[in-house]
Amino acid sequence: MLLSNLQILLKTLDPLLPILYCLKVVIRACFLDGVLGVSWVEGVEMTSVIFIRDYIQLVFEGINDTAILSTFTLPTVYNNDNAYNIDTKGYRDELCSLINQNVEKVLLLEEAIQLIFELGRTIEISLREQDYDSPEAAMFRRGDERVVW
Repeated sequence: MLLSNLQILLKTLDPLLPILYCLKVVIRACFLDGVLGVSWVEGVEMTSVIFIRDYIQLVFEGINDTAILSTFTLPTVYNNDNAYNIDTKGYRDELCSLINQNVEKVLLLEEAIQLIFELGRTIEISLREQDYDSPEAAMFRRGDERVVW
């Protein structure tokens, strides 16, 4: 009887397993070392910018760990009163000028992820649906952990 009930329970849960697995990954990713996902980069140096066809990866290296923020919605760079996007002359230079700079603050807003660097320069990744170029706007990866927006 117990085995029969267990089999019924497993059949009931079977369609939910992929959802439960994704939920587990997201929950684990949200509490990396007690820090909410991408907030881990606060105080960490951005060590490289990688341009890959239609997306960009921002690489951050801490003392014992490395994280990659892949931006499928191409970010905007703010430097003082100037905004640089993919169509702006000097865009790649502005992004690369942030290499070797520390992230001072990460803001997870409803419509954007903002990485604020020294001297107030900012990388902003839009989370507005109309700005998406793919199913996801960004993915933060550190070790086996993933956070997707």
